Amino acid sequence: MTCEDIRAQILVDARALTAEHHAHFANCRECAAELRRVERLNTALHAAIRRPLPEALLQRVILARRIRRRRLVQRWGVAASVLVVSVAMTKLWISEQNRNFKNWDQAMVEHLIDDPQQELRPDPDAPTNFQRALGELGAKTTADLPPVLRAGLCVMHGQVAAHVVFEAKAQRVVAFLMPRAVPDAELSFDGWSGRLSSAPGGGTVAVFSKDPQVTQAFSRRLAESLDLPPKLL
Repeated sequence: MTCEDIRAQILVDARALTAEHHAHFANCRECAAELRRVERLNTALHAAIRRPLPEALLQRVILARRIRRRRLVQRWGVAASVLVVSVAMTKLWISEQNRNFKNWDQAMVEHLIDDPQQELRPDPDAPTNFQRALGELGAKTTADLPPVLRAGLCVMHGQVAAHVVFEAKAQRVVAFLMPRAVPDAELSFDGWSGRLSSAPGGGTVAVFSKDPQVTQAFSRRLAESLDLPPKLL
């Protein structure tokens, strides 16, 4: 049973997991983390579903059912009101997403902590996965890079990024490669230093390591070794 099979079952019905699945979680931190994320989402959804309707809203629903047989013009008026509310909510959601785009450094830190690829054993398929991830982003390497230990695609703020673990200067370095251009930033947390910088083609390169000097040097090297054109995924 592969990790892909396990994660598919988690998404289909996490309650139907078998003893074989749970045995896999004991040896695979990636799948265990995916299960925890899905369980948290399910808990939040169930809590939202159980929340009772406000009395005023309930009365409006009852009233709407009583007048559903009124003239077509009235029904169109109600439909127009619903449309206005929907448009307003959509604009609010877009506005919230735009505000989130200002917090990419925080999003990457949270992703690094929640999905600690840097702590997992090297994947023999990592070089192939790295090239496949670059292909999905419409990117390519233009120079040799240090060994790739882990590689795959992740999603942050609705944007697809390559999540890669390199071995540089005898230590593991985490990188996020994204076609979207985000503000440059430098940060540190829990012994890690991070740098988000613009790639020459217009995308973004984020590098995290335990050594600030390695972070700075590898960030420049990685940015100069990639053709990462801007592309909305």
